Amino acid sequence: MGSYIALPERHRLATRDRVRFSDLKGEFFVSGDSQQLPGRDRRGEAYCKKYGKFRPKFLGPAQTLAHAFELIANENAVLMLLPLASHHSPPGVVFLPLADPEVTWKIVVMWRRGRAGGALKALLDALFFAKGNSQN
Repeated sequence: MGSYIALPERHRLATRDRVRFSDLKGEFFVSGDSQQLPGRDRRGEAYCKKYGKFRPKFLGPAQTLAHAFELIANENAVLMLLPLASHHSPPGVVFLPLADPEVTWKIVVMWRRGRAGGALKALLDALFFAKGNSQN
């Protein structure tokens, strides 16, 4: 599954269709709480080094997604997100797809045997739809 970048709406890259990691050199990345999101910052750092050829600077950690959006809008920071999170519309924040196709997320979903209903079915449908579209 590909990735999105959340940027302040007045960011120099906010009007583009897509953003490459190399475009993000010098930006502050929102850090995540290592208890809630173990390894997330290390993964982001590895992507910055490999695809952008830079070492990221971090701001935070953000305690919640809402806090992360506040840091983006108010502190001029950026945040790498799953495409599923791009449906949010926080004030002062825009979402753009990352053009680097190698920058992906692995998602593991577990549930009890039986029928998947409600929110779980919607999540599974969205994941399978995204997977099918990424292979075309």
